[in-house]
Amino acid sequence: MNNCAILVFAKNAISESDSKRIVSAASDNVALWTILNKKTVQIAQKSKIPFFVVNEGEQVGTTFGARISNALQSVFDLGFEKIIAIGNDCPELTAAHLKLAQSELQTNDFVFGPDFKGGAYLLGISKKHFDPTDFKNFNWQSSQLFQTITSYYQHNRLAVLPFLNDVNDAFSFKKAINNLSFKSKLKIDLLLFLILSKAVFHFTISKIKLNTVLYLNYRGPPIGV
Repeated sequence: MNNCAILVFAKNAISESDSKRIVSAASDNVALWTILNKKTVQIAQKSKIPFFVVNEGEQVGTTFGARISNALQSVFDLGFEKIIAIGNDCPELTAAHLKLAQSELQTNDFVFGPDFKGGAYLLGISKKHFDPTDFKNFNWQSSQLFQTITSYYQHNRLAVLPFLNDVNDAFSFKKAINNLSFKSKLKIDLLLFLILSKAVFHFTISKIKLNTVLYLNYRGPPIGV
């Protein structure tokens, strides 16, 4: 299955921080997106699938649709027949999801990873079913994307992955973090970051399950020691 590649289509931490404010302090917001960017690259590496990072400095086009279409085309031009496109805003995304998408692309024309707002955290597409002109005109960055793509590919083989939360603001960040496993290293890293940086949210930080970090990292010695 080495005919498949991952496209990490995202902004760098500073640019992402300008458009998606999760914590109030600008420096903390940049640091938070730095963690999420690093995590995205790490899961791509862990999947063992070839991957390419295209940030805003390398994106070409005046609209989101044009930019992602051009990025996909640039990877197809390298000789890959199938591409899995992801962003940096889905903390719940794992290497297992990427491997599942890769497997589904072997028998399907399109793979869609839906979020809970009608958008997507992952898109998998085969070269023979990629039309750049149509693709750039989808309802990107809207609650209609899932409906648009499923309608467009209704006569093709389409696989849908589990729903996951993406992150655009403080509320969606809290929801995504709470859904991470208690054993998730990313959850621990993010919650420790919030504690140590004393980040200020647009919601009460105590509502996040900070006891998860305290339990996993500050346990007392075993009984009898």
